[in-house]
Amino acid sequence: MENPPYQASRLDVLAGLQGLAGVLMALFRRTQTGVGDYIDISMHDVTVGAMLNILGRVFAEHRQPIPAHERSSGGAAFYRPYQTMDGHYLVLAGQEPKFIHNLLEALGRPDLAGLCLRGPGPHQQPVMDFLAQGLPADLSLNGMSTWRRSTSAAEGSILCRRRLLIRTSYPEAWCSGMSWGASTLAHPSVFAMSPPPPT
Repeated sequence: MENPPYQASRLDVLAGLQGLAGVLMALFRRTQTGVGDYIDISMHDVTVGAMLNILGRVFAEHRQPIPAHERSSGGAAFYRPYQTMDGHYLVLAGQEPKFIHNLLEALGRPDLAGLCLRGPGPHQQPVMDFLAQGLPADLSLNGMSTWRRSTSAAEGSILCRRRLLIRTSYPEAWCSGMSWGASTLAHPSVFAMSPPPPT
């Protein structure tokens, strides 16, 4: 299909979060006014609200967005995963000019920055092609800390991409309290009065 529909995912979870926010706001209003409320949440409306990044073309140009040209679905060189030369993966997640300039200068291609600064779209393909050739191995998982010390290009713009099995056992998950064991996950929100983890 030349231009498939834009795919949204996990909208059931997002609708649940909207429901939680609505209930909390209604309870707060009751404490302030003594009047409760009724809450009506539509997954369709949640879906539309979750697509703010791509609705601009729908409203301004009256056309269906092309997923491959949109920022969150492949149209931005600095918003997608790339494989390093040693077989690992990194995700570029910073589209601010300083991240674009720093990284492309560190990789020897500052001339490509202008394409990224024009916003998402097919004009960024040369940047994607360059990065897809394979980022240097010292940007890999094992060399990330060394590379960060040697250049400011990774400042907030690069994320390590690990397999889910590794991610759930990674130190960050343990330190934050998200992971309680090999097969137990906690709620991502941490409260000061939370009960202790199960033993």
